[in-house]
Order: sequence, then structure tokens, then C-alpha cells
Amino acid sequence: MAQGNTNKFLGFDVATYPGDAAVAWLWTHGFRVTGFYLNHHRGGEDDSWISRRLKLVNAGWGLAPLYLGWQTVDTQGHHLAPPGDPAGTAKLDSAEAANLMSKAGFAEGSAVFFDIEDGTVPTGNYDSYLRAWFAGVRANNYLPAVYCSHLLISWASERGVPCWSFHIPANQGGPFDPSHLPITLDSGCVGTQFRQEVHLNGLPLSLDLNCFVVADPSSSSATSQIA
Repeated sequence: MAQGNTNKFLGFDVATYPGDAAVAWLWTHGFRVTGFYLNHHRGGEDDSWISRRLKLVNAGWGLAPLYLGWQTVDTQGHHLAPPGDPAGTAKLDSAEAANLMSKAGFAEGSAVFFDIEDGTVPTGNYDSYLRAWFAGVRANNYLPAVYCSHLLISWASERGVPCWSFHIPANQGGPFDPSHLPITLDSGCVGTQFRQEVHLNGLPLSLDLNCFVVADPSSSSATSQIA
């Protein structure tokens, strides 16, 4: 449990599994939850995380599984078109997300977070796609949730899905002492990412920093109460 507060759990996320030594270091320094990438694009999967779910769970880690479906911005921030067939695309993508969750060993009912990289409120076909993805995930016996900008918290709440927000200041600062972190937590969210790609003193890699209000964001019994 992070920072001496029994209601807050310090977390991290990084695209590729950072290695056992880094994970052990983070645990020693108070981290208890990790983002868990199922994929990085539609039709792909990240075995570096998927193959390690059981090992992480047995070590006591809470997991926040992330699924990257259709995006409306690319990695450089350029805008992309929404799907022309929202319902059909969402049916395929929700089944893919459920299959990846099953492959990783997450029990039915577990929460899976759709990664929305675009910080603007979804509208039109993209809103329709996400609504259909939520419905498809439920039909596949998992709990849909979202990772998104803090600007989308109300949008997520209106759709009845738990939200893991990102809320990053213009001046991120750092490197940071892991025992004195500038934690912020958005109201009504499962957790908040409060820094992106920063360094911690003593750890030779950059990572994103999060704070969660549940010990295991993949747990539907805990996460569903936040929506």
C-alpha cells in the first residue's frame, strides 16, 4: 500500500514487461499495482505481459489489464478516422479483448480497460464503437472499463463504465524519490496516472506512475463499485 494510506495503492505501467529485477525493485519501494498490456494494436498481443500474469499475481501484484482497440489518434498525435462500421468492428474487437483476457488467465468477470489515447470526448461513430465494445465485452462475460483523459471522466460515468484517468501536468518534474511522489487522484476514478515516462531515483528506466483506490483493478467486485 502506497504512501502510508490504506486506501491508495501505488502503481506503474510501462509498455513492455520491464524485467523481474525492476519489478522486484518497484515492489520493495511500495508499488503494488501494475498496468498489464494485452496488446498494443488491434490484431496483436503482448506476450511479455500475458505470459507473466500468474507470476505477478502470486507475488501479490494487482493488475490493470489494458486493451488497445481502434484509436482516433496515432502515436504522433495525428487524428485518424473512426471505424466506418462501429458495431461490426466493436464485435470483433470485444471478442479479441475477451480472448486475450482468457489467454492471460483472467477469470470471467474480470475488468478490462480500453485504452483511449485521444483526449477529446468521443462522438459520432467513435462513441458508437466504444458503446458497442462495452456491450460486446459484457456479452463475453468480462467487465468493460476505460483508461482515458480526465476530460472524459463524465463521459465514462454516463456510460456506466469504471474509469482509470490520466491527468498529467505540463511540467512533470523528476526524477522522483519513490517515497515522496506528487500523487494526485481524480474523484470518481479507479485510479489516476499522474506522471508519464518519468524516472525514479535508483531505477534505470522510464515509466508511468499511477495511484489506484483498489488493490486489484482487474477485480470486478472492487472496480465495478467505482463506476
